[in-house]
Amino acid sequence: GHMEIIGRKYLDRNDYDSVIITPKLIRVFGDDNYDTIKSSNPFSTSLNGISRVEVIDSVIDYFLRYTRVSLLSDANMGSRYILIGNEEKLLKLGTSISRDTKDSIFKKYISDRDNFLSRAKSDSYILDYANRKSNYGVTGDAIKFILAKKDNELVKFEKEFLSRFLDSVLSTTVTIKHEDGYSYLVSGNVSVRLDFIDESVISAINKHNANIEKRNLEMEKQKSLQLKMEGF
Repeated sequence: GHMEIIGRKYLDRNDYDSVIITPKLIRVFGDDNYDTIKSSNPFSTSLNGISRVEVIDSVIDYFLRYTRVSLLSDANMGSRYILIGNEEKLLKLGTSISRDTKDSIFKKYISDRDNFLSRAKSDSYILDYANRKSNYGVTGDAIKFILAKKDNELVKFEKEFLSRFLDSVLSTTVTIKHEDGYSYLVSGNVSVRLDFIDESVISAINKHNANIEKRNLEMEKQKSLQLKMEGF
């Protein structure tokens, strides 16, 4: 079957606000305020003569290649639309996609978020959750991560992120402190405000503490070995 594409020029100049993909139509919305140099080999020509499924895969791949993904809404979770993207650029997916394409969306989101976390310079973090929606960004002075729950439980890739997050921002063992109606994890001058606490959070904290204790033990061992070798 043939796939109709409206707004090819926005795709070709890689300058658009949103792409909506439905089973038989792709619509691309952009800003018409300026002329662009025609490319001799525009992206959209690569879509000619290929199947509908291949067109969808190519457009999603093109989108992921040039977009930092900081929002994943309802991915793999069954509503009419899956939203992927960030504040400036959004892909609305209203048709089924292959397992591989789904995986590449997840991989891109996970790696973009990990990159963001590794570059994040803050001593104030907020953790919250939403139903079937995951996103992250800066709010005021804090960096906020919203993790996706499904059926009232954190999705698997979120549990994995939670562990990486705690190990990345907290350099000591922590306990939950409660003040001003909020719950916090504090390590040195870094604080993480927990806007939800459930089994996944508790188990991630315990795992983090165990990791730190293990590391401290290793360091103690190394130290006493060093002293022995130096003859103390």
